[in-house]
Amino acid sequence: MGKINNKLIGKICILLVSLLTMYLFLPSIRAKAEELESSVYNAPTYNALTDTYNYEFRNINSAILGREKMYFKYDKVVDKKINVFDSCKAKKNYFDILKSPPEEVDPKPYTTHGIDVSRWQNTIDWKKVKASGFTFAIIRAGYGKLHHQEDANFRVNIENAKKAGINCGVYWYSYAVTPEEAIQEAQVCLDVIRGYKLEYPVMFDIEEERQKALGKEAVSKIIEAFCSTVEAQGYYVGIYSYKNFLVNYVRQDILERYDVWLAEWNEKPTYTGSYGIWQYTSNGIVNGIEGRVDLNIAYKNYPEIMKTHHLNGY
Repeated sequence: MGKINNKLIGKICILLVSLLTMYLFLPSIRAKAEELESSVYNAPTYNALTDTYNYEFRNINSAILGREKMYFKYDKVVDKKINVFDSCKAKKNYFDILKSPPEEVDPKPYTTHGIDVSRWQNTIDWKKVKASGFTFAIIRAGYGKLHHQEDANFRVNIENAKKAGINCGVYWYSYAVTPEEAIQEAQVCLDVIRGYKLEYPVMFDIEEERQKALGKEAVSKIIEAFCSTVEAQGYYVGIYSYKNFLVNYVRQDILERYDVWLAEWNEKPTYTGSYGIWQYTSNGIVNGIEGRVDLNIAYKNYPEIMKTHHLNGY
C-alpha cells in the first residue's frame, strides 16, 4: 500500500512540476487579446536580397515568448501586424503563425525590388542600399513648372545611385491645373533630366486635391499633356498615383496608354487595373537611409525595355 501511495505521490509531483513549467515558460497560454492589442509594434526592416522582413515587437513578445525583445522573420510579407493580432485573437497558435507561409502577392513573371526617394531622405549611402538587395530607385527630379523647383538632392542621388550599380528612374510632382501648365512642367523636367540615362520610366506624380476638384476629363488632359510632351523626346513615361485617384479621376484610355505606378499600402493591391510598379509601403526601413522610405516592386524588366528600344537616353 505504501509503495502505491509513493507512486501516486510521484505522479502528482510530476504533474504539478509540468503545470508549473507550462505556467512559467508558456505565457502564451495566459496571454489575452487586450494585451496583444496594447502591444507596441515597430515597422519592418526589409532585406530584398533574401526577400524577408524583420519585425520587432515589444510587449507582444513579453506576453507570448516571455522575453523583452526579439526578432522574427516573415517571408514575402508586406505588413503582418493586423494578421498577427487577428490570428492571436482567434486563439491560433502564435508559433504556427511564425512558421506558416504567408499569402503570396499576385504572381508576376518578373519582379525586382526598389525604393523611391527625394531630398527628404537626406544623404543616402547608396552602397548600403545596393547591398540590401534593392536594384532600382525612382528619384524625384523636381516639382512644379519652374527650374528652381528641381529637387535639391536629385543630382547627387542619381549620380551616387548609378555609381553603386542601381538602376534609376525619375518622378516629377505635379501642381498643374491646366494642360498648358502640365506642358511647362514637362519642359522643366526634360531640362533637369537631360544627359542622364534612365533604366526606369519618367513618372508623372499627380495626386493633388485641387487637381481632383477639376474632374476626370480635365485631369486626364493634364496627364496626357505632360506624358505626350516627355514621350515625344524619346522617354518612356508613366503615371504615379493612388488607387482612388486612378479609378475616379483618370480616363481608362489614359490608364491603358501609359504605365501605372500604383501607390497602395496594403499587404496586396486591391486595384484591379494594370500597373508596372507597386509602391506597397511608405514605412520601410532600409540600411543606408535615415528614417522611413517608400518601398516598391517592379513587374516589368524596364532596363531591358529601355536598352532594347533605345529610350531614356539609351
